[in-house]
Amino acid sequence: MIGSFSKPRQRSSRSAIRAVCHLLFIIGTSQAIAADVDRLVEHALRHNPELRAARARADAADARVASAGALDDPMLEAGIVNAPLPFSLRREDMTMQMVAVSQRLPYAGKRELRRNLAAAEASGVESVADELANRLRRDVRAGYADLELAAAMARLNRRTLEDLRRAAEIAEQRFAVGKATQIDVLMAQSQVARSGQIQVRLDRDEVSRRSELTHMVLEDFDESAPLEVGDPMLLPEPDAVAGALIERAEHARPALRARLAEQERSAAAIALARREYYPDVDIKLGYGIRRAMLDGTKRDDVVSLTFAVNLPIWRKNKLEPRVAEARAAGVEARDMIERERHDIRSSIEQALATVKAERSAELLARTQLLPQLRAALASAEEAYQSSKSDLTQLIELRTQINEAETNRLVAITAHNRAVIEIDYLTGAKTPAAAGDKP
Repeated sequence: MIGSFSKPRQRSSRSAIRAVCHLLFIIGTSQAIAADVDRLVEHALRHNPELRAARARADAADARVASAGALDDPMLEAGIVNAPLPFSLRREDMTMQMVAVSQRLPYAGKRELRRNLAAAEASGVESVADELANRLRRDVRAGYADLELAAAMARLNRRTLEDLRRAAEIAEQRFAVGKATQIDVLMAQSQVARSGQIQVRLDRDEVSRRSELTHMVLEDFDESAPLEVGDPMLLPEPDAVAGALIERAEHARPALRARLAEQERSAAAIALARREYYPDVDIKLGYGIRRAMLDGTKRDDVVSLTFAVNLPIWRKNKLEPRVAEARAAGVEARDMIERERHDIRSSIEQALATVKAERSAELLARTQLLPQLRAALASAEEAYQSSKSDLTQLIELRTQINEAETNRLVAITAHNRAVIEIDYLTGAKTPAAAGDKP
């Protein structure tokens, strides 16, 4: 926190009070802020139209699994057979009224393979929907982290602006009694104007980030409970090393599961296409009603049972292209799985390196750089009060503190975004994941 022009004891007491208030603020609002993030994520997962459409497609694909292996509808046939002309039902011995039922029975194994194919397709569609939810969760959390940074930088510059205004007032007062030069006054006023320009830009950035997040979550988001946006705080580090995270990603990442489902679908399509070379069987059961002849001779009714198979004469032209298509899709899925695994491995390693570097940078700024700069500022303020230093040194130290605080906030945000990216890559879910499937 940038100091103010006051006596050392007053400044020390004020700094202590400010530090305690800041700590109480963090303790009191951290849970509320986390709840806000979960609330935003849950709302987005429940109301995002693209995700709802993807879930509907997954439900439709899942419903097709049961019907994929079902038999075709039986055929009911009715009519008159072998009627002579002029028409008569009693003149010819072979004339009859006939009703028949026929059923096609696929070759053994075809129905199961069709179900396997539909199940693989449904698994792929569901994994695509899960990946969309995973990406949406990542985007909302990252958008909130960006909003936290924008709001914190606006607050930081606002405090700096207040300190610079107080410095300008003191410079004017000292100039009025001949203890400061006009250059000090003009320099202080120029720094106030410059900081004011920066504040306009930072306020605009905060509004823009808030608008982007609201748009991502959707316009009907309930704003009855105000959205808490505090200073960025470091998220917990990943709970595993790179190798374990990569292994976790290969098992849980929805995008990789979708690729594996494509590979399974290709294998099922090849097996089904090869099984289609074998003919199906049509079974037909008929019943013929024969009326008495014209001379009164009674005729017995007749029953018929027939079997028919389709001749696989054109199977080569029809099925070989399907086998080739499925085989090519399998090769593509295999190569994409390898590419996906490589990308996941590389991205996790880079994100872990970012987490380590930014965490170290934040620790260095918080425990060493900022305390040293604040101590130097306190010493420079005392020197300025006793006319042993000029305003230039004070403004330079304030600028350095502002820059160090800004870099610390940027480091926290970069760290948090890397953690969020690792959660995305490994398919990890936040507490709001309960809203995935409303």
